[in-house]
Amino acid sequence: MILGALNTLYDRIDLQTAAYAIPGAILVAHLIPWLWDPQGIRSYPGPFFAKFTDIWLGYVSKKGHRSEVIHEVHRKYGPIVRIAPNHISIADPDALAVVYAHGNGATKSNFYDAFVSIRRGVFNVRDRNEHTRKRKIISHIFSQKNVMEFEPHIRLYVTQLLQQWDRLFGMAVKGMSGDEGESGWKGRDGRLWFDLLPWANYLAFDIIGDLAFGAPFGMIQAAKDVALVPKDQQSMMKSYGKEAKEEEMMGIPAVKILNGRGEFSMSLGSLPPHWRPVVRRLPGWRQGGKDVKNLAGIAIAAVSKRLATPVDRTDLLSNLQAGRDGDGNPLGREELTAEALTLLIAGSDTTSNSTCAILYYLAGNRYAQEKLHKELDEQLGTEDEVAATEAQVKRLPYLEACINEGLRLHSTSSLGLPRLVPEGGMTVCGQFFPEGTVLSVPSYTIHRDPTVWGEDVEVFRPERWFEGDQAAMQKTFNPFSVGPRACVGRNLASLELLIIIASITRRYDFVLEDPDQKILDKSPPVQFAKLIVYPFHLLQISGHTAILRPLLIVLDGLECESEDAREFAILRAKYRSSIPVDWPAETDFEIVVRAVSGLFIFASTVMKDIGSSEHANPFKRLQRHLSQALDLFYARILHKIPQDTSEALCRHTQLRLIQEMSMRT
Repeated sequence: MILGALNTLYDRIDLQTAAYAIPGAILVAHLIPWLWDPQGIRSYPGPFFAKFTDIWLGYVSKKGHRSEVIHEVHRKYGPIVRIAPNHISIADPDALAVVYAHGNGATKSNFYDAFVSIRRGVFNVRDRNEHTRKRKIISHIFSQKNVMEFEPHIRLYVTQLLQQWDRLFGMAVKGMSGDEGESGWKGRDGRLWFDLLPWANYLAFDIIGDLAFGAPFGMIQAAKDVALVPKDQQSMMKSYGKEAKEEEMMGIPAVKILNGRGEFSMSLGSLPPHWRPVVRRLPGWRQGGKDVKNLAGIAIAAVSKRLATPVDRTDLLSNLQAGRDGDGNPLGREELTAEALTLLIAGSDTTSNSTCAILYYLAGNRYAQEKLHKELDEQLGTEDEVAATEAQVKRLPYLEACINEGLRLHSTSSLGLPRLVPEGGMTVCGQFFPEGTVLSVPSYTIHRDPTVWGEDVEVFRPERWFEGDQAAMQKTFNPFSVGPRACVGRNLASLELLIIIASITRRYDFVLEDPDQKILDKSPPVQFAKLIVYPFHLLQISGHTAILRPLLIVLDGLECESEDAREFAILRAKYRSSIPVDWPAETDFEIVVRAVSGLFIFASTVMKDIGSSEHANPFKRLQRHLSQALDLFYARILHKIPQDTSEALCRHTQLRLIQEMSMRT
């Protein structure tokens, strides 16, 4: 009995001791490294908990606002801060050339281990020699010469996208709505409203599907986020070259999975390696592990289909097949698939998010959008092609400035990419960091350095690219990273953005549904504000409807009793189903200015466009009354400028109208 009582007492003591000992041991385990300070970085300021544990950075990453939070930390503590026990963030443009330099010996940190799937690819490989071998295989694929061969395929899917939007617009002006595009679309007030991000994802996935695997995923045409994956990934990899049966495949939401995988790997990589096997099994993390597996399945299915159905042109996969491993042998199944997965992720996620960000900022800045419209109209004129060509847009300074400004504010690699200091240490910005320290330079923060970009760093203002210190801006601008680990697909990404942004902006006017809605800075970003598409451009719909639309909107606002006004009223009734006829609200006066710009394009091109059609006579008669109509229009538009509009904007609008009148005379 006494022995039993003692055993019970010992059990209780053990439980009580454990209750205190376990948390105590954890606390001591975090305090000792801080007190010992083997890296000599205790003196650098930063968030309190970040000094002792990686949990702080992991939590921030999991919440999806890492770049913004680190930026605020720098604003509070200065250019050099401690964001983890062994991680220093340096918000200084001069640090880029040192931390990410060629030949500095720095390697990627264990952060990248969390991105490994199947096996290491060029993005997440950490060994320098292995990376050099992989990059040699891939870099020539993205040479400027090879990238130019991809242009027709990029333009094909941009055309498909805009044709889908034209189709939806035709229904939207009738007041219809639909469910295409994940969150659907609606027609209201003669406008088409939809969330841009799903469509940008469809476009990016179809482009990279064609370029990498010889066939699109079919998302644009289906207007749906869906891709096929094998039910048994290992079996499919072993049977590469054989056509898969329908019952062996299943459909999954590729974009949703890609976003989930990004958030999972980003946050998991911020935690210590020995924690990761446990953390990934926790309830809030399990889905991320499934997303990693499913994303690999998309690549496996695409590679399998491509190898089973050869194409008669060169694509990215065929270039990978021509690559050789360290022994001179062709890439094995796993390595080939891993690199294909890298291409899929890099070619879809970054392109769609960048497209959305740039259009978001243009939608919120009417002045910049109008200025870009003018540059595109002058350069492209009334070309019949829906998608712009590289030759048309490669040297348009304002287009390039708009793209760069969008990437400055919303770079897809906005977080600081971590590097491990090599043997012998490294001196950065006058500070010495010993071997084993993790360093990073946050692009989000240096892209907002007021000494480089001016005091209005949060404002989308493309003009800064013509006004500021060009050398300082180019040194600080870091959307694709720098050094030997920089984005290997930069040439392709730049070509895609030029064609996509030019084609969309040339064809449409667009505004934010909620002007106050902010873009979400997630890593990677997963949601954007909704945009409306309100076309006024002559090329919106081919034929007479396209030419009539801007004219009829203007004529609706004129008190004109001429014969031509009555004749156009008849035409308007005929095309009422596809023409928004309501006079825009006072707050939309900038849209009206865009509409009247169509009159000037019309005046010089319409006769050539319509030839001897049945509507030629009304158009000829309208030309005789154009001056009278425009004078009335100017009087009305100046009167309709809102009282609370800023003085600067009023001056800008008046100046534009004066310039347009000068062109007319």
